[in-house]
Amino acid sequence: MENTLAKIKEYVLLLDPLPEESENIIEFVIAEIVDRVLAYTNREQLAENAIPRELERVVAQTVLRVIRNNKQALSAETGAITKVKDHNQEVTFSTQVQNF
Repeated sequence: MENTLAKIKEYVLLLDPLPEESENIIEFVIAEIVDRVLAYTNREQLAENAIPRELERVVAQTVLRVIRNNKQALSAETGAITKVKDHNQEVTFSTQVQNF
């Protein structure tokens, strides 16, 4: 199983070096996605918990998408609503950007 995790991590770093991501975050996301794959494919009962080699690249792409989506969500910015009208359907946003 360690070989599989190492290979997936190698594929992730090949697709995008992710210099700003820590090793712990990458390894956590890989472990989470692999756990899901094992559960969805009913392989968690196997002694090795091995996923098929054909899924390694797919898992690597999924890991990369999860990391990118998390980065986008953390950097999402929007303006605060300062005024709302009901019947005339008017919404006004402030010029100050809020980070959530």
